[in-house]
Amino acid sequence: MIRFGVPLYDAAGGWAAIVDEWRDRWPLPDTEVARARAAEVERQLAQMRAIGDPEALMELEVPYLTHLARAALAAESVFPASRPELPGQLRRIGQHEMADRLDSLLSRRRHYGEVGTVG
Repeated sequence: MIRFGVPLYDAAGGWAAIVDEWRDRWPLPDTEVARARAAEVERQLAQMRAIGDPEALMELEVPYLTHLARAALAAESVFPASRPELPGQLRRIGQHEMADRLDSLLSRRRHYGEVGTVG
């Protein structure tokens, strides 16, 4: 992606010219769309809570918080980075509680993927 790409070789400067041209032209995600997506996932979360499926809950909590994070960042005119980078970005805009929750979920998810259990 041009926004984050780093050329390994650019002798003619073509890549640098493209990056310079597009650097500040990336639209931020639509906050309302991100919130609507979060609301849809929240409905699914409620269903999984009722069923009592902890693995499904964990898998849905990550996209739920990701959508909320992207909305919060866009509202502060910050272009959201990749999911692992979102907690740091959230902390920089003062959203420490959301950052901590997302960090915790991502860590649990990584641990779950390694050992195959929720815990």
